[in-house]
Amino acid sequence: MSGIHHCIADRIAKGEQPLRVWREQSAMTIEQLAKRCGVDQQRLLAIETGVTSAENQELEQIATVLGIHLSDLRPPVIIEDEIPW
Repeated sequence: MSGIHHCIADRIAKGEQPLRVWREQSAMTIEQLAKRCGVDQQRLLAIETGVTSAENQELEQIATVLGIHLSDLRPPVIIEDEIPW
């Protein structure tokens, strides 16, 4: 894994919103990303902060603009180790 992707993965694993991490990595503001992907700026902010969920079509547009896979915008699934009894 490259250093950049390791940094991104580390931030997301620590609980940061994937959309925010990838947007910041792309050096775009909310306004710039909203304009480029055709999503209302306030809606994009609500998606990024977790206030609301995005439709798949919106996520596809955002991923395309950011140059990433759709799955990169989804939070990781954390599997906790079993607790020994």
